[in-house]
Amino acid sequence: MTLDEKQVVNALEHTLREFASRHRNISKVFLKHCGNIQGIIEDLQLNYADLSDERRMLIGSYCTMEYAIESAAFFNPSIIEDFDQLYLEKGEKRIIISFRATGEGHISSIVFRRGILDKNNDLQVMKVGGYIDKAEVSHKKLYNKKRFGEKLEEMHIPDKYSTSIMEDLPEKFEYYGLKNAVNKVLDDPMISVERRRALEEMTWLADSFYDIQFKHDSDITERVIFPVSDSESRGIEDARFCSVY
Repeated sequence: MTLDEKQVVNALEHTLREFASRHRNISKVFLKHCGNIQGIIEDLQLNYADLSDERRMLIGSYCTMEYAIESAAFFNPSIIEDFDQLYLEKGEKRIIISFRATGEGHISSIVFRRGILDKNNDLQVMKVGGYIDKAEVSHKKLYNKKRFGEKLEEMHIPDKYSTSIMEDLPEKFEYYGLKNAVNKVLDDPMISVERRRALEEMTWLADSFYDIQFKHDSDITERVIFPVSDSESRGIEDARFCSVY
């Protein structure tokens, strides 16, 4: 905030030169990250609305970390048919391959490659896109009590631990309704280890239901599925995909 506008613009241009070639719309990322700390800025008695876009982007850049998603390992492939099978030679098939990519801090994510299998099953992998696209995440808003209960049974969570939580929930319940009910019980220091584990697994199940949406103009080789839920905090172990036509 001690920089004048000319200094801000110069610093921002230098930062954009460093990173814009590797990231699509990096200025939008910087603005978003500045918005994440709006409360901190206003706590400093600064008027957030008065900040120029350039100053917001520069502040946001200081709150941004570039992460190498494939720097440690690249393994566990899974292959499915591509939806697009046009313009191929006889005997060829276009495929999509998912991989577990382990990056800095040994946190795993899921990445993709396109390829073509020829009539001899020799694989040619297509060129990877030049950018990274992170998905927009939306958690499931409503859960079906009956289906959720069936999943708990499949996970062999004893009724004696889950019933006290589930019986007070409506037939269609919200994520935070379950989360708050579980947390109230978990706050009890006298809770048994078995019950604590069972309730944590209930929360894990709820966390596992979420949707992701990528931008339509990004190639699948640029798309990365990063860890989302608490249960994925150390990375996504693996993935298996199926095509639905």
